[in-house]
Amino acid sequence: MRKLKRYIALTAAGTVVGSMLSLAAPTANAVSTPQGFERPHVVYHAATHRLFWSGVLRLFITFSKHATDQMGRRNITYAQVQRVLNEGRIVRTENGVKRVEGDGIRVFVDAKSGRVITAYRIGGGGFGGR
Repeated sequence: MRKLKRYIALTAAGTVVGSMLSLAAPTANAVSTPQGFERPHVVYHAATHRLFWSGVLRLFITFSKHATDQMGRRNITYAQVQRVLNEGRIVRTENGVKRVEGDGIRVFVDAKSGRVITAYRIGGGGFGGR
């Protein structure tokens, strides 16, 4: 049985450049080998979709509309959130949501999808700094 596989291309910094879909057929030793490659197409571009790899969470990260709205209101940049998710520490995981802290910022990320739910400064702005 053939399965559709997605291959993702990254830069050395972890920015997604594009991806490619291909049909993969299992071999005798149950390893999928690419067959019938389709024409590559870009799925995400870092400048427009803010997709990046988080070394701390080991997930590709995207931002919800709510998160980007709240970040704008709270004067938190994408670069600050990216730094927290690459250099911060996971403080808690609850109900499928990971809380990561670093540089005085707390970021909540859906543990399955990698979508940033919200971000705020610790000690002020959002949830009273809890």
